[in-house]
This record gives sequence, structure tokens and C-alpha cells, in this order.
Amino acid sequence: MLRAMKYGVAAVVLFALLAAPSYAQEEKSAPVDSADNARRLDQLEAELKEVKEELDRERRARERDDILGSRALTIYGDLGLRWQYTLTDGEYDSDTPDTNNTSRLEYRARLGAAGFIYDSDKHRLKYDLRIAAQGQGDYDVAPLGAPAVGWRPFDPLGASAEIAFDRWQLNHTYKQWLRVGAGRFGSIFQGTELIFDDDLGLAGGYGIVDVGILAGLYEPHNIDDWLVRQESSHGGVTHLQLRAAAYYLGQKETGLPVASDERRPVGLSLQAPSKMWLDLLASSLLIAPGFHYFDGEDAIAANIGTGNTFTTTATLDGDGTPAAKYRVGDLYLQLMFFEDRIAALKIYGHAARNFDAQSAPTSDSNRADGFIAGVEWGAIEFSEMGDFRLSYSFQYIEADAVIPEFNNDVFNTNYTGHMFSLQVNVLPGVTAFGSMYYGWRLVEEIGGVGRKDDGMPGNPSDDHETRFRVGITARF
Repeated sequence: MLRAMKYGVAAVVLFALLAAPSYAQEEKSAPVDSADNARRLDQLEAELKEVKEELDRERRARERDDILGSRALTIYGDLGLRWQYTLTDGEYDSDTPDTNNTSRLEYRARLGAAGFIYDSDKHRLKYDLRIAAQGQGDYDVAPLGAPAVGWRPFDPLGASAEIAFDRWQLNHTYKQWLRVGAGRFGSIFQGTELIFDDDLGLAGGYGIVDVGILAGLYEPHNIDDWLVRQESSHGGVTHLQLRAAAYYLGQKETGLPVASDERRPVGLSLQAPSKMWLDLLASSLLIAPGFHYFDGEDAIAANIGTGNTFTTTATLDGDGTPAAKYRVGDLYLQLMFFEDRIAALKIYGHAARNFDAQSAPTSDSNRADGFIAGVEWGAIEFSEMGDFRLSYSFQYIEADAVIPEFNNDVFNTNYTGHMFSLQVNVLPGVTAFGSMYYGWRLVEEIGGVGRKDDGMPGNPSDDHETRFRVGITARF
């Protein structure tokens, strides 16, 4: 209280001193020594600055004390229910009619705990653990680490769902410009699901360096906050980072490797995302070039169990097995308009090329390219009731462009098609959604869309697929 009074009195005195010359002219009083007046003004401004800084320190300390309790342990999770209907347009097989149309109800249940073991201005040590009903996607067997781990069909009556860790990690942030972490984590990279499915879990380590803070391009901010805008950077760079991750595919529920004669599929990914705030229509431009090295696709079938590499991959060695190595370069571009409005407009494109792709025996092309282009209109983040997001995207992904076990569970590879989606926040934390995918194979001789009854990508006659998804999710 005393500091606040001191702050107020100092402001009044400063105002009086600034107004003194005009009063002096009106009253025709004795002239004031300008040098002395300047010294007194400088002294008062210094005192005001000191008081303000002290008040700011006290405010930050109170805020830290107020939220430390909640930061120590935060329980979060989500529960979702969706109906999925898949229609393949290939030749109808009367012996196996179920191969043409499939309809099923799926659910997602995840529960996590996160918090800070240590939290200060310089060091922040955070843990994150999450368990989930292990999803199976479209495959008979798909342990965590395979695509589409978030959703699974309801189990037969009397059967129990397997509960496993799909996230566990520990990370350390230093002065908001450096973060290192280890465990099982989702993708840390900017972009679409062309490279990594949103639900993919990778075990290993990662690091993020905010080069812009180190270079003094902008003031420090949360390393995860890509929506922040700063007056000091208005019209310039607001984000400039380097991101890297080294990972392998976990074989057990915890994601730890197990003893096996099979070699481990391992990968290394690098990305340099940057963002620039533009004056035009409250817009921003995000550019994120990246490089991904992966060794061991031939071991995925034995270690994970998806078993689809032989039918979705066109690149073959001399003995007929999938080539193991991928060197994929990618570039993600995003232009956002009306970023400060309730409904923003996002236009994006994501392209990739596999430099290790070879020509398939049946084709002169190496089938190495892929891209996704799309547009979204609506809320950037769902927070209020009525927030919505309407989106469309087009996909073109050749058979060897990316790793089919890593990217979106609908697209995979050897695929081209369209996606329409609508999401609406019907209540705070409750979102209703619907989507439609329509796609077909680029090369019919290679597997892709069109699922056989046993869940394998299959059936060359089923070369088109339409997939509908409608559901609702609740987050807490």
C-alpha cells in the first residue's frame, strides 16, 4: 500500500513539474532554473521506474505463488465417441461382401497428469504421463507407436481393453530459449500429418532452441506459444527456432526396447520453423523447412506388427524386400489472415520428397513426392461455446514419398484424395465434429486405400474409398 501511495504521489509531482512552465507564464512568477528542473525530473522518473519494477516483481511473485500449487499437478484428459463408415468403390465380391462396406463405433479414452517438479525464472522441469485405451486403427495388431493409436473399436462383450502409456516424458526449459526432453512424445514439428500422425508416439529425445531470443530479435516468450505477437517485432520476425528429435519405435507398453534379433527402426528429424507478423489484414507467415532420416522400415512389420510395408511400398531391394532407408526433405508454408479475430483464415501447403526413393520394377518413376494443400476458416483454438472450424485439404502422396507407418492413418501412401471437416464447440470443452475423406490409389498394383476383411490394406479391385466420421469429444 505504501509503495502504491508513493507511486501515486510521485506521478502527481511529476505532472505538476511538467505543468510548471505554463503556470509560471500565467502567473508571471519568477523563472525556474531549467537545469535544476531537468535534474528533478530525471530523479523522479528514476524513482518511478524503480517503484514500477518493484511492483512488477511483487506481482509476478504473487502470481507464481498462486499457481505453483496447480502447476505441481494438473489432471487432464479426453473422452471421445465417433461413428465411422467406410465405402469402397471397387468391384463387388459376393463371397466377401463385408470388404465393400464397413461401419463401426469407436471410442477414445485418455487420462494424463502433468506438472512442474521445479519452476523458476531460469529453470522449469516438467513431467507428463498419459495412459490410453490402446488403439488399433485398421489393423489387427498395432501396439502403441503405430498410426491411429487414439481411437479403437469397442471390444466384444466380456473383453477388456488394454491400458498402456501413450505419453511419458520429462523436459527441462532454460530461460525460455532452450528445451530438452526425453521419453515417449508426439511430434514436435510444425506441419500437417503428411510426415507424422497426430497420435503417433515416438520414444527417444528432442531439443528446441529459440534462436530469435538468443539473437535479440524479440523479447522472451513461451517456447510453445506460436500465437504470440510482440510490439517490438511488429512487421518482423516473431519466431525463429531450431528443432531436432532422435527416436526409435517402442515395442512394449512403456515404449522401452526389448531384446530381439531384429534391428531397431530408428529416425532423426530436424526442422527450422520461423514466423513473421505482417501488417496486411492482421496476417502472419510461417515457414518450416525440415529433414527426416529413417532407417529400418523393413523391420517395422516384425517389431510393430502392422505388416503393411510390403504392399504399400514401391521401393524394393534386389531381394524383393522394402528398402530400409529414407531421407525425406519437407517444407511447410502457412499464411494466416485475421489472426486477431474470432474466425481466422489459414491457407497452407506441405510438400515432401524422399531422396532415397528408387524406381520400382514396374515403373520408370521413383514415386518420391507428396504434398498436402488446404484451407481452414474458424477459431485457431477452441475455448468458447460456438467456436468452429471448417476445413478442406487435398492430398497427393506417392508410394515412397514418406513412411506409411508414421503419417495419417487415412492417407498413408500411394494415395490422392480430398478431405472435408467441420468442428463446433457445442460447450466449453465439448466439441462435435464430422469429416469426409474421398480418395483413390495412385497405382493400383500397390496397396493403399480399400481395406480387406482382415484389416490389411488390400484388394487391388477396391481402388477407391469414401470414409465418413461423425463424433463428439469432451476435454478436461
